Amino acid sequence: MSMYLTREQREKQRQDSTYRARDASGAGGARSAMPRREQDVKQQIRPMGAVQSSNRPPLARSARSAGLERSPVTAFLREIGLPQYAEVVIQAGFDDLETLLDIEDEHMRDMGMPPGHIVKLKKRLREY
Repeated sequence: MSMYLTREQREKQRQDSTYRARDASGAGGARSAMPRREQDVKQQIRPMGAVQSSNRPPLARSARSAGLERSPVTAFLREIGLPQYAEVVIQAGFDDLETLLDIEDEHMRDMGMPPGHIVKLKKRLREY
């Protein structure tokens, strides 16, 4: 009896072990069409300017978003067409219009704003 496997036997063994590993991980079905590493990367992608959710309970989050909606900064950003930055701007400490008037380009870049939105915000703040 030989200790060496033929090419066909090695290939079959490799396929069998791949299917067993997939079944054991529970990654079968439609989800397994994408390699596992690619799935992990897709889950980590967030929109630009998005803020990671906190570990606060749901009630605290809803109270926070109610305060966010009543903020003059949120109202201003909504008026000029940049409401998507309200939460990140307020979390960065620009929680009133007086402070927002002193915002600098570097702050806006750090918040993930593209150049066109920076220009738009600066222009509207000068008009304010």
